[in-house]
Amino acid sequence: MARCKRTKQEYCPPTREVRFGGNPDSILKQKPSWSFARCDQDGKWAFTRENIGDEFWTVVFPFLKNIETQTWGEIVVGAKKQHHTIEVKDLNKCAQDRLRALHIECDEVVSLRVEGKIRIYGLRQMAMCCILWYDRDHGDNENCVCRSKLKYT
Repeated sequence: MARCKRTKQEYCPPTREVRFGGNPDSILKQKPSWSFARCDQDGKWAFTRENIGDEFWTVVFPFLKNIETQTWGEIVVGAKKQHHTIEVKDLNKCAQDRLRALHIECDEVVSLRVEGKIRIYGLRQMAMCCILWYDRDHGDNENCVCRSKLKYT
């Protein structure tokens, strides 16, 4: 007579339930870190040497180094609109199309004002910001990632 073998299970979760915990605002208390693994390497906002040139070392790197001493709360809440999140639906159509071409599905991107018209756009994943684009022409035009409508014009 053949015996049925039973598989021993080392761990059996007690029940399937939704776990609650953690405070979503705790991210605002963390300092940012930067990831360049998902940088867009093509297109008009490419994060490449050809697009940025020496500005990376003279403008971008000092900016990122300085801003990482702050918390996300200080960056996006206390910066008086200089740094903020933008819903994908509010981006220029070419930026939305570029996200689709890169197979990136997200609800919002973070915009960091480096100086003047220069912006860096990225995806915030917990405390890390995955840098996507370098836009040196932010403003009321179709060439930027997100059109900024000027008041009283």
